Amino acid sequence: NMGKGKINKKKLGSKDRLLLSKTHRTIQAVTRQMDAFEFNFALQGISHLFNAVQKAEKPDRDVLGSACRAMVQLLAPFAPHLCEELWEKLGQKRMVSLSKWPVADKKLIDRKAEQAEEFLEKIKEDVRHILEIAGIEKPKRIVFFTAPTWKWRAVPIAIAACKQKPDVGAVIKALMQDNEMRKHSGEVQGFAKALTARVMELREAEKIDEVAVLNEAKPGLEREFSAKIEIERAQKSKHPKARNAMPLKPAIFVE
Repeated sequence: NMGKGKINKKKLGSKDRLLLSKTHRTIQAVTRQMDAFEFNFALQGISHLFNAVQKAEKPDRDVLGSACRAMVQLLAPFAPHLCEELWEKLGQKRMVSLSKWPVADKKLIDRKAEQAEEFLEKIKEDVRHILEIAGIEKPKRIVFFTAPTWKWRAVPIAIAACKQKPDVGAVIKALMQDNEMRKHSGEVQGFAKALTARVMELREAEKIDEVAVLNEAKPGLEREFSAKIEIERAQKSKHPKARNAMPLKPAIFVE
């Protein structure tokens, strides 16, 4: 029995906000795709939402109910008989074919929650890659060094400098005109090259609290990699790896 109550986003944890965001982003995308007769893309989006529901850990009942009802409504044009049965199992009295098409609430689409998930997935990929390259089967300790604040400050400066295309020279020039950047002049040139290579990716990115995201994910990361997980702010660390920390791409040390 899934909830039908009004959802209060402020009282939800990050995982529930993420599922809610994915639900409404899927409604938005599938509606647009159906109107454009892009049925394969629509089915792919519904499938991604189904996977997100399956992976959800102890989701809020109302959030889960909302996701499942939306999923059945979106799938109904493709599998009407199946969806009528599923609709009934969700406790709905009228037929799904008579229900109003779901409407996306843009206020519930949480780009930061989605960014946090993408951030963690990329980190896991990076760790797996390091373990494979280093030939380490059972790591004892994994340390993540998160980017210092001055590197985050550099992101919008670099984006503004690369108006038409990535330009390392323009980025270096723009960074060195900033008082805060000049304090780190010894690192700016090398950092500017790495930053320029990712400027298109970061243009669409949201700034998140990487330390908070990693701390929340720490128990799961320790289970997945069977290793002790440590999180350090690069600006406070003397470890040589810390200098490589980038926004949304922590430096990683494995032993």
